[in-house]
Amino acid sequence: MRLLRPQHHIRIRVSGFNDSFIDIMDAFYRLLASVKGRYILECKSGNCSSFIELPSQEYQVLVAAPGLISTIKLDTETSAEGRLLPPPRGNELLWCLPSDTQYRQHRNYTRNEIVVGYCNDIAVTLDENALLRHLLIVGSTGSGKSHTAARIAACAHNLGFQSIILDWHGEYEYLLRSQGIRDYVILSYPNLPPVALTASNIPLEVSISVLERTLELSQFQSSILAAFLILSTTQDANLAKGLLNSLTNHINSNELSDIASILDQGNTISDLVYVIAKIFNKYRDEFSRAEQEIWLALIRRLNLLAASRYASLFIIKDSGYVTDYFLRGTGPIVIRLNDILSLRIRKLYAIYLINMLYSQAISNRLSKKLLVVIEEGHNILDNGTISELVAETRKYGIGFLVVVHTPRLLPELSEANFNTIIAHRITSINDRIIVARAIGLDDDYLLAQLEPGDVFIRKPGTKTPFLAKIALEKPCLI
Repeated sequence: MRLLRPQHHIRIRVSGFNDSFIDIMDAFYRLLASVKGRYILECKSGNCSSFIELPSQEYQVLVAAPGLISTIKLDTETSAEGRLLPPPRGNELLWCLPSDTQYRQHRNYTRNEIVVGYCNDIAVTLDENALLRHLLIVGSTGSGKSHTAARIAACAHNLGFQSIILDWHGEYEYLLRSQGIRDYVILSYPNLPPVALTASNIPLEVSISVLERTLELSQFQSSILAAFLILSTTQDANLAKGLLNSLTNHINSNELSDIASILDQGNTISDLVYVIAKIFNKYRDEFSRAEQEIWLALIRRLNLLAASRYASLFIIKDSGYVTDYFLRGTGPIVIRLNDILSLRIRKLYAIYLINMLYSQAISNRLSKKLLVVIEEGHNILDNGTISELVAETRKYGIGFLVVVHTPRLLPELSEANFNTIIAHRITSINDRIIVARAIGLDDDYLLAQLEPGDVFIRKPGTKTPFLAKIALEKPCLI
């Protein structure tokens, strides 16, 4: 049913504004409310326009506003596109498209969708496909993005997912409890599951590239490391010698076979450093000065792991038992990465954990679909190899929910990478421009006006985003 406005009210389309209006915006909206006027945002066929509606005798309120460009619009007119006017702070959610078939009324929802929030009285939901095609949550500090991630992680079990949260700051236990969630598991150092540097069904170059980027290894150092990892996994001495020949031809295959036997019995980073140092010490005098520096630098960098208090978190070969850690109950599993004080080792652990989950999914060792929540996602996805791996996980039953406060640090915010984007308040103009472009929002300044818990959501198949209020205390299912 359409509500008719009193005839003495007029609707005025805002076709533009400049910076002088921003300075008096709050005062303007207070004055508008005092004369019983209101702000309206309308979207039709993917185009959005902002309006001011007020009594006709109060028209001067709009005319006198500095920096505001407006035109009177009758109900029968079609508005042209203009620069959207930022809404008043704390305003109720005004933007929703109830006529759109994808936002169905409550009675038509199925149990294959979880409720994220509400756009007025219409539930905003995510289905299994949305989780598997990856989600991105962006927002400035304090905007509520981690609360939203915790909500989705807690509800995902309704769609058959096991949620694993890579908790960068140690806040998710509180976030889950604040939403009334009691069924969860906390894993923290020293009880974190060890992660492997290699896996049988992941190319060795993927494993090497992670160490190469994190430990800042040279190409020659990466070749040496790859040779010893081959000796540990496939025990192929000839292949290992081929890699080492790019640097030195002093080492023979028989000695490498002996090294393979040692690594077959040992599976720690210390074992790896030991065999590399063993070969280096034997041939040190035969190496050139440059070769000596290359080997010594590699040993020093690996010792950052082997000699640290976190050495037990890393093994060479995937033993497969990590699965037991991640199939406990139905609630989220929180990996408290903040207990790893070294940021470099924290990042390394998170990346290899993702590698192992992917490896086990390929091997059909996972009995459930996984939703992996990556807090501070730019710390993980800046590794190009991991970004490519994430793009491949959907077909193996792993979805990613990435949370970032600085989206410009991510490689790309395309629909191919993130099927659903949830944007909280963003204050940085550079980040606003990037996110507004990614979600199809005409005016990036609207992102700066969101209140905590209010979001713009871009879902697949929509030309423009829509506003919603995250439902932290509502049931996951309707």
